[in-house]
Amino acid sequence: MKVIRETIELPVKPHTLGWNGNQLVCFENGEQYYPEYDSYPTWRDMPERIGYSFGGQFDRAITSPDARYILLYTNLGTKGLLLRSPNELIREVIETGEIVTMHQDRKPQDFFHSRLEVSPEGRYLISKGWVWHPIDMITFYTIEDCLKNPLLLDECVHIKTQDEEANEKEFGDDFEFSSASFLNDQRLLVVTPGANSTLYWWDMNNSKVIRKLKTEDQLGDLLAIDERKAWDLFHHPKLIDLDKGKIEWQEESINSGNQNSSIIHDLQLPPIAWNRKTSKLAIGGENKVEILTLAND
Repeated sequence: MKVIRETIELPVKPHTLGWNGNQLVCFENGEQYYPEYDSYPTWRDMPERIGYSFGGQFDRAITSPDARYILLYTNLGTKGLLLRSPNELIREVIETGEIVTMHQDRKPQDFFHSRLEVSPEGRYLISKGWVWHPIDMITFYTIEDCLKNPLLLDECVHIKTQDEEANEKEFGDDFEFSSASFLNDQRLLVVTPGANSTLYWWDMNNSKVIRKLKTEDQLGDLLAIDERKAWDLFHHPKLIDLDKGKIEWQEESINSGNQNSSIIHDLQLPPIAWNRKTSKLAIGGENKVEILTLAND
């Protein structure tokens, strides 16, 4: 597998990156960045020279699998807006405004949720957040069960490398993880903090670690590609071989941020958008956007 790099020079600094099919766009104002720059929001079927902006406060975007909904949100805040494609503002809660997990007996634990991610088939939800003092932890939930019983959201069941009931010591007793990414609906790839990170394979169905692998470098935010490859974005993009834990490709000239924790304060992070369907990774820079595409040799 090889990496193809494309650099698109822009007259503006990109933000709120997201994929609209094979087009990389700014969902906040409608600009198209890739495959070429187009300052007019033509992908929203809007006339030329008519912008579409939400005030510039949103710096992250995520789309639903069917591309029907787009959520704009703030990376270091709680504000979010929901759009129905291509440009219809709905509200701050989807469609009806009903909070489906509302329950009079809810008692949320003291867990700071961050970097939510849903498994590819929509079965599981993880939160790559933290607790005092502070420690990065990853909690996981079965979505269907939580919709039936919202109280399950308050349990904050977290990933751990030790099976306490069976008293298994093979993987140690750590529970601090800095990032994670779904390989598929059953397997979750998680990474420990530290100078030499360790990767763990977590079995979602059986709630246990099934494999671990030492890596040769410190890792940060992970993006699983498939069972054999993953992107790591700590400092610069790196392609990780999941069979050996080695760095197969890296490009130090591309700044992908220094995030290796959910606790980032005012850390300045570039906008990043990963399109798993097309194997394209977009990383925003100063008046440019880098597109990294995975292709077979």
